[in-house]
Amino acid sequence: AEMRKGLSLIEVLVALAVTMAIFMVAMRVSILSTRTSRYSESLTYASALGHAKLMSLKSLPHDSPDLDLQWHKDPDNPILCGNVPFYRFWQVSDVPIGKEIILFVAWDDHLREKAQGFGSLASLQESGCAKISFKDVFLKE
Repeated sequence: AEMRKGLSLIEVLVALAVTMAIFMVAMRVSILSTRTSRYSESLTYASALGHAKLMSLKSLPHDSPDLDLQWHKDPDNPILCGNVPFYRFWQVSDVPIGKEIILFVAWDDHLREKAQGFGSLASLQESGCAKISFKDVFLKE
């Protein structure tokens, strides 16, 4: 019986292929984890910015220009959190019991359309940018 010393070329290639496949899966999981973490962080910032603006609007008198029945853009846009620009917009509508506010926070996400200075509710809703919305009714005084 002949004794072999070392590995054959095919065994080495199979071992390299398996190692490469494991490395590729690990890299994809790492990239996905990073993207998810970045999106989660942006969503947290957007939520905080939306709630803060909604509370500041709620503290205004009912006849404030920021509560006029129209589309509004936040004069502070873009609001930088880290290196991500966030944009706040709100639509004010009349309802029988007061004013309905729909507030949007949009931001630049590397995987979607860029957020911008949307001129209307329709243009924001048609956009594929990352965004969240808040809805509240400010009761008549």
